[in-house]
Parts: sequence; C-alpha cells; structure tokens
Amino acid sequence: MIIGLDTAANRWHAAAEGGVTGCCPELKGKRWEDPDVRRKHLAGTFDLWLADVLAGGEPSRVWVFCEEPLALKNGKTTRLLSLAAGALWDRGAITGVEWVWVDVATWKRVIIGNGNADKAEIAAWVQFHLGKTYDEADHYDARCLLELGKLVIETGIRAPDLPRSAWKP
Repeated sequence: MIIGLDTAANRWHAAAEGGVTGCCPELKGKRWEDPDVRRKHLAGTFDLWLADVLAGGEPSRVWVFCEEPLALKNGKTTRLLSLAAGALWDRGAITGVEWVWVDVATWKRVIIGNGNADKAEIAAWVQFHLGKTYDEADHYDARCLLELGKLVIETGIRAPDLPRSAWKP
C-alpha cells in the first residue's frame, strides 16, 4: 500500500492506492497554539484514517510519501509545519509504516515536469492525466505524492534521482 501525504500547519491531506482520500478537519482558534493539542488532533485523525484504509486487508508493507516541511520566512509557520509533519511521522514509526520524506521541488519536477508548479498547474495536471477532481487543492498534492511513491516503488529509483517528467500514463 502506498500513500501520498501533504501536511499543512493545521491539517493533512492523503491519497492512497485504490482512490481512497482523507483529510484532517481543521481546528481553528487559540486551541491550535498548544502544541500538544495540535499533535494529538493531527496524529489521532491520521491513525483513524490509516486504520480505515487498512481495514480491507493487511498489506505486507505500507509506504507514506510525505512532502518535507518548508522553511518559510515566517518562523512561527515553519515551526507549526514541522510540528504537524513530525506528529504524523511519529504515528508512522509507531505503526510500522515506512516513511519517505520528499522535497517539494523534487515531486513537482518528477511528476508535473516543473519544480515550481503552482496549485493551479498541479490541479490541471491531475485532472488531465488522472481524471480526478478534488474539493481542496492539497488533495491534488497528496495525489501527486502517491503517484511519485508508485513510481519510486515500481522502479526502485530514489525520488531525487528520477528524471524530469518521469511519470507516464
């Protein structure tokens, strides 16, 4: 089972083989200021989603291809992105999931063909090549991370070593 996972400061979006998608409901307000509340919410919802995805049968291996947190000019946002990604990575380690961190420019270069692709370009690529439409932009990122994961597992080539536009229908 391969899963693509896109994390944000206060939520996550995932896409798994078989067309299963999921996301974490966003909590708003001052509750998000408490790192423990954030960690528990993100990890807890991911645990429930992963258990639901795996309920159809236990695959021999599970890989999660997750976008690395970005270092942004806003230090608080960078810290929150890192906390969110770390909480989910921790859940993967506890449950035996094989976690693969992927640089954002790498997956965009390999899948889309442009390491600087914006949200509109990513959505257009997924709609054209995969025939999928999602309500939220981050689901498109998760789907591309899933496609990258499938390509890495199929070829045995590490993501940074794959050529530009390596994905083929």
